[in-house]
Amino acid sequence: MRQLKFLPWQILINAALVTLILVTCIDYGLTLILPLASQEQLIQMTVSPLRLLYFTAIDAGIGVISVWILERLKGRQVLINLSILWALILCLLLALQLKSFLPIPGIFLGRYYQFSLVGILLGVFGRGRRYYRQ
Repeated sequence: MRQLKFLPWQILINAALVTLILVTCIDYGLTLILPLASQEQLIQMTVSPLRLLYFTAIDAGIGVISVWILERLKGRQVLINLSILWALILCLLLALQLKSFLPIPGIFLGRYYQFSLVGILLGVFGRGRRYYRQ
C-alpha cells in the first residue's frame, strides 16, 4: 500500500490524458473525414457478432499508444516496471470513464464497456513486455 504513494502519478495521469485526447481526436476526425455511407458501414461492422473482437482490438490499440506515450513522457525520471504499468491501466480506465460522460461524437469510442479492460490489458502488457523484469 505504501508503494502506491511513491508512483509517478503525475506522469501517469499525463500519459493517460494525452492518450485519451489523441484517440478522441482521431475518432472525431474520422467522423468528419469519412462520408456518411462509410460511417454507416463501420457502425454495421461493430453491430456484427464479432463486435467484441473489434472493440477489444481498438482498446488494445489504446493500451499500446498509452505505453508509447509514457515512454516519451517519462524521460530519465522514471524507470518503468510492472507496478507502473498497472497504475497506467488504472489511469486509462479512469480517463475512459470520464470520456464516456462527454458528448463528443465518434465512431469507435463510445460508452465504457467491461471488456475494455481486456483490450487495454492486452495492449499495455503487449507493448510493455520488456519492462516485466525490471
